[in-house]
Amino acid sequence: TVKTIAQLANFYDDLARTTLAKKEGIFRKHAFGTRSHFSFRGVISSLTENHAYDEIYIPWGIGISVFRIHLINKLLRRGYTSNNAVAFLNEHAQKYHPLLDELFQLLINESPLGKISCVIQRNPSLERGSAQAMYITKVKTDPAIPTISLSILSVVGFNADKGFFII
Repeated sequence: TVKTIAQLANFYDDLARTTLAKKEGIFRKHAFGTRSHFSFRGVISSLTENHAYDEIYIPWGIGISVFRIHLINKLLRRGYTSNNAVAFLNEHAQKYHPLLDELFQLLINESPLGKISCVIQRNPSLERGSAQAMYITKVKTDPAIPTISLSILSVVGFNADKGFFII
């Protein structure tokens, strides 16, 4: 019995090391490597205008993608059909439109603090300070600027010089 238990322990240890937990393993592929809903990943640039420490400006295309459900809801309330709302968002994902700019401002202003709460994190780090509460206060109106802008003072905690992830 002891020999069988020892062999089972070795089997499960080997299974965890070679199949489940290695870099190409099942855990990374299906749990850690997936994208959460209402999340995005992008390149960082620094904010150069006056701003608060915890402010984030997101690009136009990411704004349309991450707030897609909310934008469709707003368009439906303005008389769009479902298909027309989706087509409108797809058409303007890389092209500015004043109606979408107005809807982004509504979403931000309707948030409890007048800004959209989020958690910014650089995966897979779990170090102290690697996840921080931040606020989306602006969606950039120039679709040609694809970077996420935030304060240079806030990037140290999650080592954001190498890329980042927002949930």
